[in-house]
Amino acid sequence: MKVSNLLTGSAFFCLLAVHLFAPWLHGAELAWEVALMSLFILLGLLTLVLAKPSFFQDFDKIRLSLWLLFIWVIYLSVYLVPIPLDLLDTISPKSAEFYRYTSSNQFGYISVSSLTSAIEYFELATLILLFIFTYRMLHNPIKLKWLVYCLVFVGVTSAIYSLLNHYTDGDFELSKAILPWGQDWKVGVRGTFSYKNQFAIYLAMLIPLILGLAFDYVKKHKDDLKNRRTFSLLIYVFTSRIMLYCSIALLLFFVLTKTDSRGGNLIFLAVLSVVVLRYVFFQSKRLKKRSLLVGVGGTFAVLMFIFLNSASFERFEKYGIQDNARSKLHSVALKVIQDFPIFGSGPGTYPLIQHNYKPASLGNNEMSKRAHSDYLETLATHGIVGTFLFSIAILLLLKIIFTGKSRNQPGLLMGCQAAILMLLVHSGFDYNVATFYLSALFFTFLAIGLKLVEPRNKTTSSYA
Repeated sequence: MKVSNLLTGSAFFCLLAVHLFAPWLHGAELAWEVALMSLFILLGLLTLVLAKPSFFQDFDKIRLSLWLLFIWVIYLSVYLVPIPLDLLDTISPKSAEFYRYTSSNQFGYISVSSLTSAIEYFELATLILLFIFTYRMLHNPIKLKWLVYCLVFVGVTSAIYSLLNHYTDGDFELSKAILPWGQDWKVGVRGTFSYKNQFAIYLAMLIPLILGLAFDYVKKHKDDLKNRRTFSLLIYVFTSRIMLYCSIALLLFFVLTKTDSRGGNLIFLAVLSVVVLRYVFFQSKRLKKRSLLVGVGGTFAVLMFIFLNSASFERFEKYGIQDNARSKLHSVALKVIQDFPIFGSGPGTYPLIQHNYKPASLGNNEMSKRAHSDYLETLATHGIVGTFLFSIAILLLLKIIFTGKSRNQPGLLMGCQAAILMLLVHSGFDYNVATFYLSALFFTFLAIGLKLVEPRNKTTSSYA
């Protein structure tokens, strides 16, 4: 075996380790959990660079976005540089005011807590490295296939784990929630995460990926399916991977409804509908094919039946679209943005300053320390400048994914599109960025989606 192959295999193991272990460690929420996942990422990236002398020659399509992300990371380092208070008065008046009240030094930082921002800086930089690492690793289509299977496998084990605890009232609990999170297993499942809504969006992102695998399998074997009679076709479907994929998707959706998350369930159904209908009406050349319409309609009928008979729907009927004080938390974030408009209060510092802006009625527990909108919280901590740089880079990547096509894996591409949209929509009403693995999953789906829309001569194998 060549040394380069051994190094590449070791790097891929590090990548899989992140996705195998992080979900079982609360989604990598605690500092030591983030450090462990970061170690796997950095070791894997370094190993892959050593194995591939041409490592940096495979980024032509996303070069502009990578440069913008690189500039963004450099920009974030400014928060860690001490600045004379007289100059800080001009750059960020509120930050200068904060340091005058809390320190006798003549220097301060744009961030109201340079240590907190330094930790957040490390996490954000690691996520960008994970994206680069994953994108370069998936140059090999076989590795893309195994990464997808790994994501599905961990999702299935988390779902089964959740059901076991739900029906035994936690007798099989291995990963306890980080206080003050968590709830009775009988009320709602949370998987191996601490916060049920984060587990809900995690499951929601995996389901379209699995449905995409089923779609691509049918597409690949369509000629064989056409030539079978009804009974033979039924036998084939029930004994093939089609049934396996559909069963897994239904299992995950059933567990999703058990999370008692209104937003997670509604966002899943809405986004999946939009992505599938977009494909049917704008990309499919077989719109008149009865099988396509029947398949799509049947899938949604089953999903709706499960949802309408779930605890999540009962909760939706009871509370409707009440926001659980989210609108008040959003108004708090807007006040922070007004005080720190250009550069923000510093990455990761929102929980440290939010209590200065909110009414006492909201309390100061862990839940109310977040804006429950990743967009508002990012704007509050990164300011207009940081948010703009990051947003432009991500939008350029999303444009490639959502305007591109995949000849061999349209289903998997749709799954990636749906998963990305689900997290983006959910982040508008909840907080996901605080959990390291959900951010890592977002960048992973970006990398997969970008590889799927590459020219056929680069990724030609089928993953169904």
